[in-house]
Amino acid sequence: MLNLYTETAFQVKPAASSRRIEIQVPRANGSYDRSKYSKKPERHDRLAKDDKSYAAEYLASASSVFFRQSHAFPRSFFWRIVSNERILEVSNADFSRHEDDQDAPTILAFEFQDQLSPRGISICDSSKSNEFYIFALTQENDVFEIKFQTSYFQKPDSIPQDLSSWCSAIRASSLSIDTAFQIHASNPQDVFVAFTSGKVQHWRRDDEQQQWTHVNYDDKTWGSSFLSIVSRKGHPDIEFEGTRLAYNTAHAMVRSGQYLFTACLNHTLRIWHLESGKLVDSRDLLDLARDPQERVALNPAEPGYIQFLEGANKHEQILMTYSPLSGGQIKLWRVRNSFEDETDLFSIQDLVPASTLSLPDPDPTGSTVWSLAGLKVIFDKHSKDWQAWVLWRNHNYHKAYTLNFGLADVSDQWQNNWVTIVAVSTKAPAPDFVFVDAQDVVSKWLDYLLFPGRYSVAVLETALVQYSTALDLRLSSSDRNKSLQERMTLLIASQVTLRKYDDLTTDYERFAVDTDKQWRQFWRILESINESRFAPLSLAADAVTGVVMLTMADICCTVRECSNLGLLQTNTITELENLQQTARSRWPYRKVAFNTPDPSKVSVFLAAARKFFDSFSPELIAEFLQTLDEDLYTESEVDTPQRIVNFFNQVDFANAVSDDLDKDFKRSLSALDGEQGITNDIYNAALQLISEHKARHGRPHQVKTDFGIQMTMTALLEDIVAIRHVLLSMLAVTIYVDESEKFDTAHLFDQLVQRLRTQERNLWLATHFRAGTQGADKGLNSISILQDLYANTVRPQSTDNHPLPYLLTIHIQDNLHFISGESYLAPEEAAVYLQCNLLKHNDLQLASDFLKFQPQTAWSSYIKGRLNLALGNTKEASLYFRDASQSLASGKALGKLQELSAGLLTADDASHFNGGLPLYYQHITSLFESSHAYTESAEAAHLALDALADKPEPIPNFKQAILLRLFTSELKCSRFEQAYSALIQFTNPVLQRTSATDLIDTMLDSSTSLSDTAGTVRQIQALPLTSHPHLAQSIDAHVAALAKKQITLPAASGLFFSSSTNTDYLSILHALRLSRKDYRGAVTLLFDRLRIIQKSGRARSDPQATILRHGLLALINALTCVNEDEAYIIADVSEDPRIGGIGRKRLRTEDESGGPVRKRARVVITLDDLRREYARALDRCSRLERGDFEFGDQGEDEEEDEDDGTWDGSRLQIDGTRNGRTLGLSNGDAMVLS
Repeated sequence: MLNLYTETAFQVKPAASSRRIEIQVPRANGSYDRSKYSKKPERHDRLAKDDKSYAAEYLASASSVFFRQSHAFPRSFFWRIVSNERILEVSNADFSRHEDDQDAPTILAFEFQDQLSPRGISICDSSKSNEFYIFALTQENDVFEIKFQTSYFQKPDSIPQDLSSWCSAIRASSLSIDTAFQIHASNPQDVFVAFTSGKVQHWRRDDEQQQWTHVNYDDKTWGSSFLSIVSRKGHPDIEFEGTRLAYNTAHAMVRSGQYLFTACLNHTLRIWHLESGKLVDSRDLLDLARDPQERVALNPAEPGYIQFLEGANKHEQILMTYSPLSGGQIKLWRVRNSFEDETDLFSIQDLVPASTLSLPDPDPTGSTVWSLAGLKVIFDKHSKDWQAWVLWRNHNYHKAYTLNFGLADVSDQWQNNWVTIVAVSTKAPAPDFVFVDAQDVVSKWLDYLLFPGRYSVAVLETALVQYSTALDLRLSSSDRNKSLQERMTLLIASQVTLRKYDDLTTDYERFAVDTDKQWRQFWRILESINESRFAPLSLAADAVTGVVMLTMADICCTVRECSNLGLLQTNTITELENLQQTARSRWPYRKVAFNTPDPSKVSVFLAAARKFFDSFSPELIAEFLQTLDEDLYTESEVDTPQRIVNFFNQVDFANAVSDDLDKDFKRSLSALDGEQGITNDIYNAALQLISEHKARHGRPHQVKTDFGIQMTMTALLEDIVAIRHVLLSMLAVTIYVDESEKFDTAHLFDQLVQRLRTQERNLWLATHFRAGTQGADKGLNSISILQDLYANTVRPQSTDNHPLPYLLTIHIQDNLHFISGESYLAPEEAAVYLQCNLLKHNDLQLASDFLKFQPQTAWSSYIKGRLNLALGNTKEASLYFRDASQSLASGKALGKLQELSAGLLTADDASHFNGGLPLYYQHITSLFESSHAYTESAEAAHLALDALADKPEPIPNFKQAILLRLFTSELKCSRFEQAYSALIQFTNPVLQRTSATDLIDTMLDSSTSLSDTAGTVRQIQALPLTSHPHLAQSIDAHVAALAKKQITLPAASGLFFSSSTNTDYLSILHALRLSRKDYRGAVTLLFDRLRIIQKSGRARSDPQATILRHGLLALINALTCVNEDEAYIIADVSEDPRIGGIGRKRLRTEDESGGPVRKRARVVITLDDLRREYARALDRCSRLERGDFEFGDQGEDEEEDEDDGTWDGSRLQIDGTRNGRTLGLSNGDAMVLS
């Protein structure tokens, strides 16, 4: 039987916990188990302790997909019953939407107070409004009506706060005296309830009325019906889950026009007229005449199936019923006049009475028991036939089949047209333990267990609880808050001990074996829990879009058509003989064609290669993959033939491949005449199938929904893994088989390695996660990089012209083609683009891991430099930038660098490329400067200046900008001589002066300077300031301005330069002036210093006047170095009647108000004055030592001087202890006596 379809299985879950909203539904009497109603988002993370509690909490007991009649978005809804059958979850299940439509990512979870009935959910919609209804039956016999507006899933805030306005209980007296078995709503106004007594009740209401009227359908009288409820004695009942079901209980119901059709447990089809309540017909489901005493019953634990085929006319319809007898049979009935009120006109008859329409047997051997889990027939508008879809179940396994048939020749098509659906694999082989494996045991197991979609978080958590409970393991309080990965590692590692036999011997091999054993034990627990997630529950199909979905306990499967590669891989040569004919009749919109005259040869080769590779021992596979990694990610200088030889020898194919394996491989190629049949044509045909793509354009305004994105990402990952496996198999054959005239191994080896490199990169993107950065996923905690980058890059196509199973397949192919970089970028550029994106979003660890996929190009080297710069590896970054300089600074641009860099480069950054080395290194300088890597920034600035040399500037003021960056970088590195060298090259005098000021401030800043004050002064003195007098003058003026603000001196004033926290600018400026032989300027600074000393508290508390005498002596010595005719100091004085001056004369003037006004005067201080003052200071110290104290003479002298009315500028009276007189500093550099 042909395999034409495949499945994509994924877990439907909200992208963020905030998108799941729990709503409590009260009982019919208004009571709650929990005391409050909440529309607040909650986390659904109840921890299960064992398999039973896990199944009750997380696995669905019932699930399906509902499709609205309306074509407006949203129209498909996935629902399931979880949490011990008390929570009904409903979410959108559309694949795509118009971009103007708001997405519907919200999951509404209705928590009922009682468990829901197994057949207690029925959904219908109204064609007149944008709403649909859910009718829910609980095991306590309450029926609820939930009225949904589709906007609830798009805008959760629009959900009314008053729950009773859209969710309420339906009250019916029959619910108090009889037990409901199932409920069926044909529309919001007509609801049918089947009771365990065998009665069917019709609940009806008008559009405007909310009150229900009740009509009973029962062929027994009222009295007998009542007695059947009270007592079932003498009646053939069926026991089901503690309930007694009447033999004629309706198992499935469907309405058509004026009639209700029921398939009952007693294997009969019963038809009721709605208006009159009459039973118009009753017959066996297989239209057989049975003995009244023969008791044939359907299993109430299995769903019943009854359906009208769409596409028939009003007066003649086709009814389908199902009987599980004889391996499962379908009966098609022709129904006439079901819309007529007159029951006499109604008729029903077997459409094909002479034929048996049996369903395909999933196990012809009969060794296992299979039950029907899903059956649906839809009309295919493309082939103009009906499609039957069948789902079989055996515990946690399933098989699905489909058939296209028309009414003209039902029997023949039913026998010959069935095709299968390739079931999704529920188990992935556990990793093998190999000593030579390059990956350590723990990392290997973590990669396996955390592979996307393999195990749910709930399964991992439950297994971890079981593992720790079985071994009585406990985590500390701090460890309980760690991530799931860390907790798994901690618990499992606690069971392994590293053995040491003596001081020198450690048994690492035993440690690895024991570690693998514990992880494998944990994996077995995982598998026992995980397999229950795949228990099939139902099948749903939509005639509008053609979509088919299989719902399982914790999984949703979407059916899609096999690609051409999949068709060759999943079908045998015999099956492929009918492929073209079957495909033409079933897929009139699709041409199944292969680029080879005999596709069966490609199929044989692919099967043989896969079998050959899968037969490798674990050690051989590990060695093969390790050797492949070395070849993929390292540059080799040898040619391709030698690389193949090296690969063959390193893997040791000659000894690793056994004779039996070699024989099996050759036997599998017998249809190709052995290894000689492997040709370039077969390889090329297979490679073309792998990269199969046609130029298609998605609908420009269509985007995928959250549901569509989850499905697409899962399918992409499946196809990437499958293609990678095909390529590995082909590569193994290429290396193993000898080259021939028709088999060019070198050429094929290069192609395979290139494609494998791309698929390895795609697999990396699909299995590494980060926070969302785009669109609706922005800010989500963890999504794959593949989803973050490409979720909606490729637009889906409309289902107007093609069914969704086909569109899904080509959409996956389009996505694969796009993410492989084959449509918009060369493969090498695509890898660099992805690296840029990681850097753009600061995913540095991921970017470091992604380095192995980077090509050896100049553009890649530049991006590697950016990564190292972001990581703080500035030396390595500088090397990468230099490697890329020649190519990126000149020649033709690669393209729009902003786009190629995923936005990492700005427009200004991009303008520095391909414009010469100066511009390029200017950009590099700014990069280092922004990262505070000033050493490398200075190096790049030097390279920019060297490249510029005598060439014209590429842009105005280019050299000035580079010099400024160079100056700043050298300054930050405390390389002051180099900074000064850059400074003197400035052409802007204003910028030069301000920069000189910055230079001096930085050099004098004790928090950044590497030298003490004396060393800093020597550094300043070493600068060639004499060659640039204007800079020397500017620096002098700046330090002088700082000196004017100085009011204290360092504590150890005996040292000319102090290490005090307060900078002694006077001493520094004095030293600088002396180095320039500006003695007059130096003297004035010493006079300023003397004045500060005089005003300090230390001078007044120094009876020996030691500090004052030292200051005077330094001033005298300095002044003696000046020419005799210039040995004087001119100082400004400020005269005030309240302050004593140099002379004794008090100059006074009166303003208009009569108040005193200061007047400024200048005084000349000579060397003799200073010497006399120094002598007087010594004399005073001598008298104090002798005990000769003055009492009044001094005051008399002052009065005499004042009475003279003359100015005596040669007499200095500097005495720190005399009448509180001190040396004061006026504006300017001169000294004032006050």
